[in-house]
Amino acid sequence: MGEQYNNTTTAAFLQRLSQGKGMPGSGCAAAFSALMGISILQSVCKITLKKTDYTDSYPQLDKALQLLNQQYYPQLEVLMQQDADAVTDMLKNTITKELTTTPIAISKSCIDVLKTALEVFDNTYQPMLGDSATAIAMINSAINATLFISKANTRKNNTLKSEVERIEEEYLQLKHEVSRRQII
Repeated sequence: MGEQYNNTTTAAFLQRLSQGKGMPGSGCAAAFSALMGISILQSVCKITLKKTDYTDSYPQLDKALQLLNQQYYPQLEVLMQQDADAVTDMLKNTITKELTTTPIAISKSCIDVLKTALEVFDNTYQPMLGDSATAIAMINSAINATLFISKANTRKNNTLKSEVERIEEEYLQLKHEVSRRQII
């Protein structure tokens, strides 16, 4: 197992990212972006759930907050570390399947997060729309990055290449939903 990144400060993580050692890798950075987006969404949900004018949105926001807290955040933390371990192995000249499958898994997870983020955006306290949009931009960034990594890593693997193409197709549909809301 490589260096642990789940309990690293932001400053330490960014310092390691800039050292030119290839570690942590870009998949780790993409997962970190998604985790920041999730954190913003958690805050947006909590603030909106305190607003009595938004009681009609409580069920959707409660469900979103539960998914963000119990499923997406922990899942992306694990994937972030898995990517760090795969890159550490690669730098030691050991190529593992996780080097390819982890960015794919990050993409899939982020697509689910994006669906939830759109639900939050649609139900959020109006002054928090900018925060919701920022979270969506961070999640979009993570998806774009991991799809790029996945495409590069699957050029010669038709099975995984087809999976990446399916993920990209689903993402393109979601991007239309983002654009329709005039978020970005």
